[in-house]
Amino acid sequence: MSAASPSSTAGRRRALFRPLLIGVSLLVMVWVGLVAWHVLAARAALTSATENVDDLQDSLRSGSVDQAMSQLDDLSSELDSADGHLGGPSVTVARKIPFVGKNITAVRTITASLQSVADQGLPPVVTAASGLDQGTFSPSGGRVDVNAIAKLATPLATLNRSLAAADEDIAAIETGGLLGPVKTKVIDVKKKVDKAATLARRGSTAAQVLPEMLGADGPRQYLLIFQNNAEIRTAGGLPGAFAVIRTNDGKIDLGAQGSGGVDLGDLPTPVSKVSDVEKELFKGGVTTAFSDVMARDLRYTNYTPDFPRTGELAAAIVKRRLGVDVDGVVAIDPVTLGYILRATGPVTLADGTRIDSKNAVSVLLNKAYIDIPVPLQDAFFASAAEKIFQKVTSGAGDPADTMRELTRAANERRLLVWSNNPEIESVLTPTALSGALSQRTYADPRIGTYFNDAGSGKLEYYLRYSAAATSTACTDDGEQTYRETVKLTSTLPADFAKLPEYIIGNGDHVARGTMLLLAYIYAPVKGTIVGVQLDGKAVDWTPVVHEGRPVAKLTITLKPGQTTSITASIQSAIGQPGDTHLDVTPSVEAGSKNSIVTSSCN
Repeated sequence: MSAASPSSTAGRRRALFRPLLIGVSLLVMVWVGLVAWHVLAARAALTSATENVDDLQDSLRSGSVDQAMSQLDDLSSELDSADGHLGGPSVTVARKIPFVGKNITAVRTITASLQSVADQGLPPVVTAASGLDQGTFSPSGGRVDVNAIAKLATPLATLNRSLAAADEDIAAIETGGLLGPVKTKVIDVKKKVDKAATLARRGSTAAQVLPEMLGADGPRQYLLIFQNNAEIRTAGGLPGAFAVIRTNDGKIDLGAQGSGGVDLGDLPTPVSKVSDVEKELFKGGVTTAFSDVMARDLRYTNYTPDFPRTGELAAAIVKRRLGVDVDGVVAIDPVTLGYILRATGPVTLADGTRIDSKNAVSVLLNKAYIDIPVPLQDAFFASAAEKIFQKVTSGAGDPADTMRELTRAANERRLLVWSNNPEIESVLTPTALSGALSQRTYADPRIGTYFNDAGSGKLEYYLRYSAAATSTACTDDGEQTYRETVKLTSTLPADFAKLPEYIIGNGDHVARGTMLLLAYIYAPVKGTIVGVQLDGKAVDWTPVVHEGRPVAKLTITLKPGQTTSITASIQSAIGQPGDTHLDVTPSVEAGSKNSIVTSSCN
């Protein structure tokens, strides 16, 4: 019997292995298909879960607790389904494959994070909301139910912690290299969870501080400052008018009203020591001999962009001049009043003037100075404040709309709150309500652009400005370089001479109709201002460090119709690799000048 040839032996081997290879290939294809099906099924369940989160939020807002409980059950079921799809043996093996595993891990991170919120964070809030609705938090007869707010403090704190942890975990997911559908879902969930975490943080803060501030533990008094953006200050505008607000067990009353200049101005001695840095930064124009005026006159207390400092000075001035002890200071501007009127509806003053969300700024910041003689302006402002206060405390409008508009004002740094209670102030400090100059965490840098009017008129009603920054470089040590551009324009008409002197100025420090501004560029804590240009030309400035932050101060004049630009090169400190907040003085225009500067370290 002759031996088989090599070629025939190889052929038989191929014939034997062919079915095996086909079988293995089929198994691999089935396995890949099964993994893909599980991932897509998990993604679908996750999509339903995020939709349930939106519906749950709407139910809680409307007070539909039974519906919220049902939606919470649906949310848990969808997340259990998603987790089940991602926890099987086929998917567990696939997670070890780099590309596939990254996608599976991303989806499972989201699922686990949301499951934790659904199991731990949401149930206490849903349970606590039983018996409550939107009307619970709406003033009725000038009173707010402080006990109902206090009831939510612990559940909201739990939800806040749960969502903050989920937000941190989901934010850490790297989207580079993810499959298109998975990447889209990850980005969508990141945005939603970040928004939910922000809302939970605000809700928790409100539930912690509002009962005490509204007099749950006894009568409280607050100084309410109306900031006039037509005469700009770093925190918003000149404190031209004020009122004292009294609270007791949720009841809110409007007390004494007055003029910042007439009633709380020009004290003979300061209520607090003014530092050399403050004197250097805030002098110029009408405040050339600045000295300690910010501690002697309410109108200059917010020359500093640090609102806690403003609050301390304003409270001390009220105590000195009026003998009134206040428990805190609240600042708002006419833009905020316009936002509130959008929710509550218009008001009509005693003289027949109708103020609504569309004309509040023009009436209060411009027309009043054109149409009303100076001696009668204070009475007009007092009447407007009283009517709007009555509108809000009567519970007019949808309370959810009112809260939404107040939240908008806070985000735009138009609604600022300082408390002399250290516990409350510590809760407020990390929030937008605080207006604190200090950086909230060292690793997350902030830069700032602020303005002070140094003239004598109400010309900033005609000021338009923008500010933007980019992170252009990042070192291995997390030190970022920024380029910031600020553009300012005067829209004062050419025939400005027909306007009252009260608006265009008296010409003592700068020509009538010309704006005289002090501009401040703040670097992050321990950062550096490398250089500043005005209209493309390098300018000198005196190096100053304010509250640990380097500052470049510029004096700017703007003639009618003129535009000028500031360009600044700024560096953060080492170890500040995060996205950067750009904080800007709010203007007479609705909306925010603030922005987030995306880090170049990523």
